[in-house]
Amino acid sequence: DQMDSQIRTQSIKLYLLAEIEPGNAQVNQLLRYLVGKQESVYSTHDLAMYYMALGKAYGSKPYKDLKVTVSQSGTKLGVFNGSNFSVVKTDYSNGSLDLTTDGSGEVFYAVTQSGIFSGKSLQPGDKNLQVRRTYYDYKTGTAVSAASIKQGDLIVVSLSLVGSDIRDNNIAITDIVPAGFEIENARFQNYDRLGNTGKQPLEIQSLDIRDDRLVLFTDSGAKGVAREYRYLIRAVNKGRFVVSPLIAESMYNPSVQSVVQGGTISIQ
Repeated sequence: DQMDSQIRTQSIKLYLLAEIEPGNAQVNQLLRYLVGKQESVYSTHDLAMYYMALGKAYGSKPYKDLKVTVSQSGTKLGVFNGSNFSVVKTDYSNGSLDLTTDGSGEVFYAVTQSGIFSGKSLQPGDKNLQVRRTYYDYKTGTAVSAASIKQGDLIVVSLSLVGSDIRDNNIAITDIVPAGFEIENARFQNYDRLGNTGKQPLEIQSLDIRDDRLVLFTDSGAKGVAREYRYLIRAVNKGRFVVSPLIAESMYNPSVQSVVQGGTISIQ
């Protein structure tokens, strides 16, 4: 079951216990376990099961006279007194959020942050995954250098993926084609004509072909086993162009990622 995970399993257990036997000692044990795993909830499915279970468990607990005051740098932002309560802020640079309790009972809170990091470049490296890109001459099958391509040449792009101990079924590989090139036929199925490197073919779950890039979805595969996907691009315009980094990453697990440094390529 591709949807199965430890988070999902424990969330279901917590939900059922809170529904059938809310006084069971395992309810608090599962609560502590799941709250401690909040940063490990990656998929939308796991997140839904996670919050469903927490909502059921905490909904069965009495709030009594508990109040929680949320403030920032001495300024009160609001008070929780038993009803759902949220604080939306766009600027936290003026100080941290402070939560002050009054009374007895139990509540659950979550902090969600979204945005785009600025001033940070994409760092190359391999984390529990390895992706590599090689260019081959379509006619000779030999690897080509970034300075030996001529206008009109057909180039075979080889994307190689090697897995690790962490198996993941949700890997996305994004290969941005340098300006000056066009994707010739990304669904070319005759791999013999695209050269044979001896590697196993990647099992493609989905393929997204755009004007400027190719995005494919696959699994991480077995540890140490190199698998490959090949497609054709054609050198159309003369000039010197930027080669963007090649990225392979899990869609739900940030600890599974591989980034290959970009560079430049010339068409004569």
